[in-house]
Amino acid sequence: MKLIFKNKLNLFLLLSVALHLMFIFKNLNILDFEKASRTEHQKEIAKKGIKIVLRDREKPQLQIVATEESRNKEAPKDSKFLSRENQTVDRQTIAKVINSFNQGGGGAKQIAPVNKPIPPSKKKKALHGKVSLADLSHDSLPEKRVESMAMAAIQGIGAHGKGLSSNNDYIEDIPLGDMTLLNTAEFKFYGFYFRIRQQLEQYWGKTLREKANNLYKSGRRLAADQDKITSLVILLDSKGNIIEVGVKSTSGVKELDDAAVESFNKAGPFPNPPKDMIVDGTVKIEWGFVVKS
Repeated sequence: MKLIFKNKLNLFLLLSVALHLMFIFKNLNILDFEKASRTEHQKEIAKKGIKIVLRDREKPQLQIVATEESRNKEAPKDSKFLSRENQTVDRQTIAKVINSFNQGGGGAKQIAPVNKPIPPSKKKKALHGKVSLADLSHDSLPEKRVESMAMAAIQGIGAHGKGLSSNNDYIEDIPLGDMTLLNTAEFKFYGFYFRIRQQLEQYWGKTLREKANNLYKSGRRLAADQDKITSLVILLDSKGNIIEVGVKSTSGVKELDDAAVESFNKAGPFPNPPKDMIVDGTVKIEWGFVVKS
């Protein structure tokens, strides 16, 4: 049996090599033809005096983030983040408390809901432990507390007391710290994106809770091996009304994708988009929603 398998394998390899050689020869012929065509085309262009401009490879996309201010307002030499202004920090950190963006010190107060007292044991888990989709499906977790989760607020909810920094940006490869401090380049449209973010935060937590309930009632569970990311492409008209919300890349879980789409539709419209963002009467933006495993 091993011999038969070996003979068949050798035959397969020979056929495979033959096919690859055939493709190589075909590619060589095509390349020779294309090379000759390009040469003739370039000669024709040279006669007409048309200038050829070579485009660089597409640069990696930069991430729009919220960060606390640094005294150093110099533009960073190399940063993958965009924000309200240029700034450079000695050490980049991201706030370990996941919640709506809040600056430390004199920041806004966040008061825990008092309508449904949480027992000490459960309170400790809710404030300091990781919160999973299973937790979201339990009625013991106060609804208002879930609604206060914003964007990526599944990983864990920290005690959000007076002056405690928090952030809900999905930022990788940056160490956790007491506050969010990042090297950022000024982004002229940051204000518009921040307004969209604030409106989304009103709906994302509640919508996600509803979808999580449906998911667990159906008996399904999510694998905890990776984060679930839904990327959307949104088309607005010149007044900020939503024309279309489409899924660019799926999280692999329909309920999570639906929660992202529904949250955006509920959050709109987004009035007064910057004129420089309007192209042919429309504004195109991309947005990512992350559920931590």
